Amino acid sequence: MNRKLKHLLCLLLAVAMLVAPMATFAAHYGGEPDESVSQETEAERAEKEAKREEMKALLSAITYRAYRQSYENAPLATQTLRVEAADYIADQSTALILLTEDHKDYEGLVEEGVSIVINETGTVTWEVEVPETGLYAIRFRYTSVDKFGEDEEGNPIIRGYGSSAERGLKVDGAFPFKESRYLQFPRTWQDKYLFDEEGNRMFQQDESSDSQLRPTKFQTPLWETVYANDSTGYYQQEFSYYLTAGKHTLTLTEVQEPLILRYIELAPPQSLPSYEEVLKDYDKNGYTAPSIAPENYPKLDAEYPDYTSAQTVYATNDRTSAITDPQDPAILMLNTLGGKSGTPSVSGCSGPSPFPRTVCTTSLPEPFRTCSTAFTPPVRCSSTARFPLPKHVSCSSPTATSGSSARCPCRTARPSSST
Repeated sequence: MNRKLKHLLCLLLAVAMLVAPMATFAAHYGGEPDESVSQETEAERAEKEAKREEMKALLSAITYRAYRQSYENAPLATQTLRVEAADYIADQSTALILLTEDHKDYEGLVEEGVSIVINETGTVTWEVEVPETGLYAIRFRYTSVDKFGEDEEGNPIIRGYGSSAERGLKVDGAFPFKESRYLQFPRTWQDKYLFDEEGNRMFQQDESSDSQLRPTKFQTPLWETVYANDSTGYYQQEFSYYLTAGKHTLTLTEVQEPLILRYIELAPPQSLPSYEEVLKDYDKNGYTAPSIAPENYPKLDAEYPDYTSAQTVYATNDRTSAITDPQDPAILMLNTLGGKSGTPSVSGCSGPSPFPRTVCTTSLPEPFRTCSTAFTPPVRCSSTARFPLPKHVSCSSPTATSGSSARCPCRTARPSSST
C-alpha cells in the first residue's frame, strides 16, 4: 500500500510540474495585455527610432568646409548681438537649469548679472532677433563647474566630473553642419608648486633619488570667452553661421559635463591680418626690435605654466637634446612641457617680442606639423620629426620623403632674405 501511495504521489507531482508552466504561459499570452509592458515597448521603439534618425542625420550631414563654400559670397555681419543666458525659453528647454547671480570665479572675478548653471543632460533654447542677413561668429561667456547647489541630503544638485564640457549647437532646430555637434568648453587647471624664498616656483623632490616629482593639478574655474570652433584644430578660425534677418532659435544640446553660462554673442567673424600686414603696421608705428644680445633674451621656462586646459598637459623630462635645461645625467629633471600622446614637448621660449624662439624637443605629430612656422628662427628639433617642414628649417640626410613631408633629423637654420 505504501508503495502504491508513493507511485501516486510521484505521478501527481509530475502532472503539477507540467501543468504549472502551461498555465503561466496561457495567463501571460492568452489573457489581457499588460499595459506597462506594452508602454515600455512603445517607449523603447520610439527611442530606437529617434537614434536611427539621429544616425541618418549624422551620416548625411555636410562638413563645415562644404557649408562655408555654399555661403562663400554671403556678406559678413557688421553688428554684434548679445543674448542673455537667463532669457532661455523654458518650455523648449529640457535641461535642469539653476540660476546664480554675480558669480565669482577662482581668481575672484565677478561676472555681474544672472548666469545659468546647466546640467550635463538635456537642451537649452534661446530665441534671437537677427538685425541683418549675413555670416556670424558665435561666442559664449562661460565658466566650468565642479558642483553646484545641494539637495535635502546635502548632495550637489549639479555635479561635474573633471572633463571639459561639450555641447552641440543647433540653429532653428537643426545642426547646420557636422562639426557643430561637438563644441568644447575647456576647463582650466593649475599645478601645485613649491616656492623658494624669492617666490620662484619649484618642483617637489623625491627624498631617495632627488628626482623632481610631477606636481598635482587642481581645477581653477575662470570666466572665459570661447567661440564656436573646431576643437580638433582642423579648421583654425571660428565657425561662421549664416543667418537671415529675423527671428531664429539657438539650442545647446547635451554631450558631456555641466557648465555655467552668462551670455551668448553673435558677432562679425574675425579677420586676422597676415604677418606681412602686421610688419607694415609695426613699421608705420615705429616699432623696432630691441637691441639685446640673443643670450640676454628674457626666458620663460615652459615647464612652469600658469594654467593648462587639460590634466594631460604637464611637465615631463627630456634627455634627447643638450639644449633643454635643467639637465642631469642621473637625476630626473622636469624640463619640458608635454603630456598626452600627440602633444609636442616644449622646453622653453626666449627671444624678442612678439615672436619668440621655440625649442621643440620631441617628434612633432601631424596635428602640430606646422607649429614652428608661427615662430621666428632658430628652430631646433632634436629628435626625428615627420611633418611638412617650414621654410627656415633644413634637414640633413633625409631617410624618407613623401610630398612635402620628410623624415630626418632637423638642425638650426636661419631664414633666407626671401623668408
